[in-house]
Amino acid sequence: MPGSNRTVSCAVALGLLVAFAADASNPFFETEHFSGSGNCASCHNSLYDELGEDVSIEAEWSATMMANAARDPLWQAKFASEVFRNPQIEPVLKEKCTRCHAPMANEEVKKENPDNKLAFLNEDFLDPANLYHDAAMEGVSCTLCHQITDANLGTTDGFSGQFTISQSRLAYGPFTDPRINPMQRQSGYRPQFGAHTLDSALCATCHNL
Repeated sequence: MPGSNRTVSCAVALGLLVAFAADASNPFFETEHFSGSGNCASCHNSLYDELGEDVSIEAEWSATMMANAARDPLWQAKFASEVFRNPQIEPVLKEKCTRCHAPMANEEVKKENPDNKLAFLNEDFLDPANLYHDAAMEGVSCTLCHQITDANLGTTDGFSGQFTISQSRLAYGPFTDPRINPMQRQSGYRPQFGAHTLDSALCATCHNL
């Protein structure tokens, strides 16, 4: 029947999501290259402007699609459906999709074990017992974007998630003379001015495919 395959694949996708629904992740996680948003919140939350308006950075980020890039049930269902319908390119789908929806987990897997197969469903990133679960569930988080270097940004070589992460724990930002010691003591990241953080080419690395 027309559309029957789509119905079956969606049913399988939803079944996978129900069976392997992820528990709440730990925002205070630490990996070799990344740190959870909870470790940034102590300084970047509880911020108010001169009018008393809450301008807390982590709190605002937490409600965005970036923060929920991996938690989004619509994306999870679509991803599961595509893997079910296209098993012959499953490794390609897993690498390509998690590169921008679970980029910290993707980066750590490839750095620590280049031959390790990327995964997301079943007992993989969605499983709280998985080593990379917390990093995956944080989606596009603070230490991901702020560590992207100015390499190939805005070019075809940099599109489709082909960003490069600083290996020196540098946190690039828009301020030309940031106070270094407080952030470095608190988080282990050294703030540094990066003009590229003010350019949409930084966003294009994942939003241009």
